[in-house]
Amino acid sequence: MAVADDLDHATDSQWDWVAEQTRAYLASGGTDEDPEWFKNLRADPSVGVQVGGRRFTARARVASPAEREPFWLQMARIFPLYDEYAQQTDREIPIVLLTPQD
Repeated sequence: MAVADDLDHATDSQWDWVAEQTRAYLASGGTDEDPEWFKNLRADPSVGVQVGGRRFTARARVASPAEREPFWLQMARIFPLYDEYAQQTDREIPIVLLTPQD
């Protein structure tokens, strides 16, 4: 079980992008600024997606408040640290939905 003192070692992830996000969050003191990837989606919502061997183009959008609630509950059941992170920031963490563009 992780404890607060473990945060000094939280950047030790096998995935570089996770380690970088963690470093940025810890360095900022948990401020409520949107990450760059989210700003990029707002500027250009067209994205390339790969799920297994399937690749497709999709359009990203932020879930509406009505859509967000059930998705957030589902995500927090899968990964409870989402709820902990949400309690540490003033901003509402957005949920991004992807619609395939065929």
